[in-house]
Amino acid sequence: MDRVLVTGGAGFIGSHLVDLLLDSGAEVLVIDDFRLGKRESLERAGSTGRLTVIDGDIRRPEDLRAVDAFRPDTVFHLAALHFIPYRNAHKQEALDVNVVGLHNVLRALSGAPLKAFVFPSSGAIYGFGDDPWPETAPPRPDEIYGLSKWLGEGVMARFHHDRPKVRTVVARIFNTYGPRETNPHVLPDIMKALGEGKPIELGNLWPKRDLIFVTDTAAALVATVSGGLIEKINRFDIVLPDGWGVVLGARWIGLPVPNRQGNDDICPRVFALSATHGFSNFLFGCSEGTPERAAENLAETFPGLPIAGTLHGYWDVARGHPGHYDTADIDMMVDAINSADADILHVSIPSPMQQTWVWQVADRLSVPVIITGGSYLDHLAERVYWYPAWVTKLRLNWAYRLCREPRRLWKRYTLDLIAFGGMVLWAKWARRSTSRAVDEQA
Repeated sequence: MDRVLVTGGAGFIGSHLVDLLLDSGAEVLVIDDFRLGKRESLERAGSTGRLTVIDGDIRRPEDLRAVDAFRPDTVFHLAALHFIPYRNAHKQEALDVNVVGLHNVLRALSGAPLKAFVFPSSGAIYGFGDDPWPETAPPRPDEIYGLSKWLGEGVMARFHHDRPKVRTVVARIFNTYGPRETNPHVLPDIMKALGEGKPIELGNLWPKRDLIFVTDTAAALVATVSGGLIEKINRFDIVLPDGWGVVLGARWIGLPVPNRQGNDDICPRVFALSATHGFSNFLFGCSEGTPERAAENLAETFPGLPIAGTLHGYWDVARGHPGHYDTADIDMMVDAINSADADILHVSIPSPMQQTWVWQVADRLSVPVIITGGSYLDHLAERVYWYPAWVTKLRLNWAYRLCREPRRLWKRYTLDLIAFGGMVLWAKWARRSTSRAVDEQA
């Protein structure tokens, strides 16, 4: 995402989304009529110099002329009427903004080099009910907002049919809370009453709601553009099975997967070849001092191995927001790696952060080979080989790591392993069903 249009960008969710987009380095155009959106919500964003704000109404095509000149590659369409009392009292206006306005925005994008369009729909399309709604539940909107969002989903389906190369996302958002609320909703009223020492007044108590903090909602919307972890992994030129669970599960469902190929299997060979042929390696990731210690161990084990440079990966932690790098820090990382003129870059930061980081900067890096390794530099800093030989031979790598780091890894090797087993069983059943169907047709 380089040039992003956010309609309703001064609103509750929109302003947090704008902050996140600007932190990623994007140029952002906001169109908002400021009936509910607040200019002060964009004060921090405006200081970046990469934000353009237009006071405009999406119901008026003339207010959208700037879109063509801006030429966005990504759009988040958050402009909507959603405050319950107002929209129920002004049904036609709600339809005009939420449906006709969407249509106008799409028309304004006809000449844009668009790669992705995100349309935030709503859990309101499901109507009311006593049970949790699965995503597969049929739409049954029972008020104007849910109906308008359902109609909007139909508009987006048509758009996707007409422009199939544009990543088209419909995100059914439920109840979001947090700072910069633009309407008097339940949680802000409760917090205000508590702060003022007043009695808490509540309306009907029967609805059960999922509540999502606003920055999490904004982050989820951004994630829909680039895809999930699986999609990012599949964009790599080579994807290796780095665990015996993957190898054995794949073989059981009939996939011709070779032996486990984790970092401890392939990287010693990479380092040996580098020492022989003079390929330089850059070590990036883990905590301060770890890449340097790993480089010392590698130099002892592989004499003559060229180490082009080292850089720790704890910049997110140092800035107080683990899991997310600042734009300035990303620029610094790219400059440091490119100036080292390395042949091979080893990225050792957690998943899915490492996959996201690679695809954020891949086009800006001059290094021809990038290898991701999770916490591999931590292990190189302690010893060159990740596991003792007998552990790998018995295929107990997972048990070895679990014993060493039970607090951090218990979920991965219990709950996640059960989920993975279910996925394998489902894949096995699906392949059998497909094979049976093909045989019956033959």
